[in-house]
Amino acid sequence: MMAVQSKLPPRLIPFALGFMNDPLSRLKKLSKQGRLIFKSSPDNASLVFAFGAGYNQIVVSNPDIFYTPQLPVACPDPNVSRLMQGLIFMNGAPHRRNRRLIMPVFHKKYIENYADDMIRLTQQHLDNWTVGTVIDMVAEMHTLTLHIVNKTIFGRETTLEQNVSQMIQDWLDITLNPYNMIVPFNIVGTPTRQMVNASAKVNQLMRELIQEKRDAPDNHYDVLSLLVHTRDENDDSLTEDELIGHASILYIAGHETTATSLAWTTLLLAQHRQIYTELLEELDSVLGGNPPSLDKLNELDLLDRVIKESLRLFAPTMWTVRVLQEPFELAGHQLDAGTTIALSHYVTHRLPEVYDNPDTFDPDRWLTISPSAYEYMPFSAGVRMCIGATFATMEMKIVLAIMLQRYRFQLIDGRTINRKPRNAGLFAPNDLPIHVMPNTATPQRVNITGNVHDSITFT
Repeated sequence: MMAVQSKLPPRLIPFALGFMNDPLSRLKKLSKQGRLIFKSSPDNASLVFAFGAGYNQIVVSNPDIFYTPQLPVACPDPNVSRLMQGLIFMNGAPHRRNRRLIMPVFHKKYIENYADDMIRLTQQHLDNWTVGTVIDMVAEMHTLTLHIVNKTIFGRETTLEQNVSQMIQDWLDITLNPYNMIVPFNIVGTPTRQMVNASAKVNQLMRELIQEKRDAPDNHYDVLSLLVHTRDENDDSLTEDELIGHASILYIAGHETTATSLAWTTLLLAQHRQIYTELLEELDSVLGGNPPSLDKLNELDLLDRVIKESLRLFAPTMWTVRVLQEPFELAGHQLDAGTTIALSHYVTHRLPEVYDNPDTFDPDRWLTISPSAYEYMPFSAGVRMCIGATFATMEMKIVLAIMLQRYRFQLIDGRTINRKPRNAGLFAPNDLPIHVMPNTATPQRVNITGNVHDSITFT
């Protein structure tokens, strides 16, 4: 079936551009107007904002009716489209087939194999830090998670790691350049030509890596090797085009979201001294200065709650959209095919009927609440739930456990911290300079400014 694309009319383009300029403020303001907001008349809606667990469940539970839209790339180049064949851009039968083939690769038995690499690479990265200096935690976490994702997805380190990361990041930055839509011509000097050239380079590199995995013995456990050799009960396997798309998207999703979440968690702990202190006591009691084994990770209850609460306040994706593939009645309103439905994890995670004092960082709230999959969905829910959620959570626990034992951290007094849009609903601090202190120090909470205060109340 040909996917029905969004029918957003020209009159809503100014609103869409304004929304993209500051999505979280707009979402917060819209949610105060009601749970179902029509950006045109209800009888001829083209853009609908649906807030709340009930609407989340309706949309997420009907993936064949509510499709994930494709990136708005005007150029029909095959190298470009191939890189967008990752699971997050698939719908219908292709999504079901590809998810079925990929799911075994992210089984717990394989995920746990990555723990040793995560520990080793984290320790190596932290060896480069010097007590008494200031680091940008956002940049540091990006570098660390790049090391980890290169090793776990591609089975490689060092020079190839830098080559892969730079190539894919260049491709992503160019692809998301809005001028690709404004000047969608594949001619010299345009962003579209740059995108096509970058896509060709990434495609070629991926083909080389895939061939290398095919030629290697079937006993390697990096993600790409497993994907290359996976077969289902009918001997179905992923095509080369599918492998290229999945590897590229898994690479992007596997480091940027985790890096951002780690940076936010560090900020939250640094500004909540009592929670920080209690977490250090737990780490000392359970780990005693040692790296976290998988068994020990399960004993770190407060660390688990800290991560849950951080992901609630700053989910990897703060909002998402779906496009109706057929007419659908939503809360008594008949919506046409092509209508865009916007959901918000950011608003969902601040529902006052679910979360008391929703703008506060309170890991202990998880001792008494158990929200549904549609009230707490940092990795989405249902059949479109992020396939790497377990991987990302384990990585965050390992990195934080090692990092917090080795050093103490303090923000810079008077610093402006803004939440900055990145890719596909992801928001990161603009930068996060932090004093690296010895683990015997007692850091203090500091005063910070910026629009981060719109998203978190520091108590």
